[in-house]
Amino acid sequence: MRMPEYVEPDRSDAGADACRIEYPPAILLHDAHGLSNSEIADLLGCSLATSKIRVHRARVRLRETLDTACSFEIDERGVLVCDPQPAPAIPASSV
Repeated sequence: MRMPEYVEPDRSDAGADACRIEYPPAILLHDAHGLSNSEIADLLGCSLATSKIRVHRARVRLRETLDTACSFEIDERGVLVCDPQPAPAIPASSV
């Protein structure tokens, strides 16, 4: 199996943006490309434990995002569908 090429994101923007970037590649490599945690660790240049943590945290973040963005239901065909929820209003005082 050919491993997908991974290009490290530009980390020049320190802080929160760098933290958000760490997790999606791990879950994509694991769930979409079928790589094992050890293969992900080799590809990302991190330890096996870090690879497992990144996959787990990505799943937690995805679950949280979907819970706030969607109301899930089974449609008449028996298919799980997302009914998008409106974005929370931003208080005028924070704008």
